[in-house]
Amino acid sequence: MKIFITVNIIATLIYICVLIIATIGVSAGLIGYLKTKLHWVERVVLLTAPVMVIGTVTELIYLGAALLLAVIALNFQRCRQHV
Repeated sequence: MKIFITVNIIATLIYICVLIIATIGVSAGLIGYLKTKLHWVERVVLLTAPVMVIGTVTELIYLGAALLLAVIALNFQRCRQHV
């Protein structure tokens, strides 16, 4: 029974972290700026990927989180190249 509680808590914490990233993604998508100016494709991805994260299908949650992290990582990499 202890193992089930521990796994459930860890899964919940991971999901909360993904939701925080999704919130940052929606905010950046609406504003159009994260670390540098976002392209329109990145803005569309940042606005649609959190919808997948909110769903109940595990594969869509992982896909949405991967898209969010990819766009955020590319934006940070582009910022690093401009400096």
